[in-house]
Amino acid sequence: MLQTIRQKLTGWVAGVILLLIGVPFIFWGVGDYQFAKPNVIAQVNGEEIDSTEILRAYRAQLAQFQQMYQGELPEAMQQQVRLGVVQRFVNGELLQQHATEAGYRVGNEEVIESIRSDPAFQVGDEFSIDSFRSQLAARGLSDAGYEARRRQDLQIAQLQRGITDSAFVTQDEIDRVVALESEQRELGYMIFDANNYVDEERVSDVQIDEYYAAHMEEYMTEESVSLQYLELTGEDVGAAIDVSEDDLLAYYDRIKERYVTEEERRARHILVSVDDSEEEARERAQTLYERITGGGEDFAELAKEHSDDATATEGGDLGFAGRGMFVGAFEDALFEMLVGEVRGPIRTEFGFHIIRLDEIKQGSAKSFEEIREEVEAEYRRDESESRYFQRAEELADAAFDNLYELESVSDKLGLPLKTVEVFTRRGGGPFGADPKVVEAAFSYRTLQDGENSAPLEISDSQVIVLRVAEHRQPQQKPLEDVRSEIRTTLSLEAAREDARVQGEAAAERLRSDPDLQSIAQEFAANFSDFRLVSRREPGIAPELIQAAFQARQPSPGAPFVDGVPLSNGNYAVVKVLSAKPGDLALASREEQSNQQRQIAERYARADMAAYLGVLRDHASVLINEEAFQQ
Repeated sequence: MLQTIRQKLTGWVAGVILLLIGVPFIFWGVGDYQFAKPNVIAQVNGEEIDSTEILRAYRAQLAQFQQMYQGELPEAMQQQVRLGVVQRFVNGELLQQHATEAGYRVGNEEVIESIRSDPAFQVGDEFSIDSFRSQLAARGLSDAGYEARRRQDLQIAQLQRGITDSAFVTQDEIDRVVALESEQRELGYMIFDANNYVDEERVSDVQIDEYYAAHMEEYMTEESVSLQYLELTGEDVGAAIDVSEDDLLAYYDRIKERYVTEEERRARHILVSVDDSEEEARERAQTLYERITGGGEDFAELAKEHSDDATATEGGDLGFAGRGMFVGAFEDALFEMLVGEVRGPIRTEFGFHIIRLDEIKQGSAKSFEEIREEVEAEYRRDESESRYFQRAEELADAAFDNLYELESVSDKLGLPLKTVEVFTRRGGGPFGADPKVVEAAFSYRTLQDGENSAPLEISDSQVIVLRVAEHRQPQQKPLEDVRSEIRTTLSLEAAREDARVQGEAAAERLRSDPDLQSIAQEFAANFSDFRLVSRREPGIAPELIQAAFQARQPSPGAPFVDGVPLSNGNYAVVKVLSAKPGDLALASREEQSNQQRQIAERYARADMAAYLGVLRDHASVLINEEAFQQ
């Protein structure tokens, strides 16, 4: 099948991914990656972490990053994602172990309330047992397994709150942080616009000649190629498909089981978990069974009062479910029962169950006539995909068999031979700067050996094969072709230098003459009068703000004055008259509360990081990255 060739990850997406996967290493570093057991990814103090859970989390995060990147990640980046996921599980296991040792406990009611209040399991702002069970089934989790995990999460949260809530920040510390971060400075400035000094007339031909001779390598034509290519798209393949009624009927026969709804049963249950004595648990369950069958007591009320399952608050209601949703003994009993029948006690891995069958929903099947349009749409989609990949394989084989030309491949497959006259290492034509196409067009095999490229997947339903028809090496541009460009470059350089010279002269004057506005007018500079600005002041060039706040503390009679080159080529002169420390007392009550909370949270995070660091330093952690490949 076609292989996707990816460039190394660059740009903002790389920054996002590196930030996300790098967080665990801020606290841990890379860690001790010794080998644990062959099939175990990680151990912490001798306790194995569930490898299935690690792999599930890794695949989910990898899929997220691939969606952001819109393609495969380089292997080095995949490795960083793997290590980041493992470290998060290691962190959690360390905290859970220490929480248990420290005596943190979570009761059943707290676990149940946590699950019931989780928006993920709510429908219409109310807990839905059907949503709860379906989501757990989709993730391959049992009720008991998920409840155990939620209990651990709550236990860890208790430990974390114990640490972060005890973080202590004095009022003096808060005042110092606010004084620094909310400081304002009284800033005035003038800007010398380099464009005001541009004069191309003063650039001589001799200067242009000399500059050209010294920078000839900057004035070369781009290396380029002319391309021939064959393109195959899923849209074109799909348009050529003819569909007959016999085809649809045959396809329906193959997939009709998908349109069969299996029987579902709705039941209630009471779970008596086994804590210490199995016999005591059995006797409790038997007593409940007799109270229902012999005493006529209400099943739902007894479930609310006595069941150890998360469904207790729903009166033990399990909702509708088909086969495969319950453990063996429970399911066997449920699907043998009649409506209204009560059975128990039934032993499973979770304890003893009392079951009552409330309702049966019979299965059904949809006829061909009912779903004909849906069947046709799916048939066309599947047939198009199948034929597309078949044609793609034919294209790959034919391009390889006729390795040094595409004309015969075009004739054989009935694909038009297309061209791109100018394609550079920056891309061109309908492919833009697609890195796969750039790499293929300028590879040794296509440039030097004249071979056809391997098939290139432009998208999920578009593939091309290309060859280089002509290769043009970079050529020196004649001086006359670039004379005007060089004249503009030299005049702009001179203008920027003039702006700097004028700015420095103005700064010197400003050190002895306090009238910023008159000096700005004298030097024909843009002027901004004095005002208090913050470190995040909008509308002012970052270089100006940086210069103002990195300056020494100004004092009455001793303002700070300096020149600042700007990234756009202009030059600025700044003058700072005074500094006004931030004062928490001047903020509104709400702002004071927010600032105090944010500073306290910052200190709490630092405490938590230090705490984790201590646990890690004293832990035995074994990690086997090779287990990812097994």
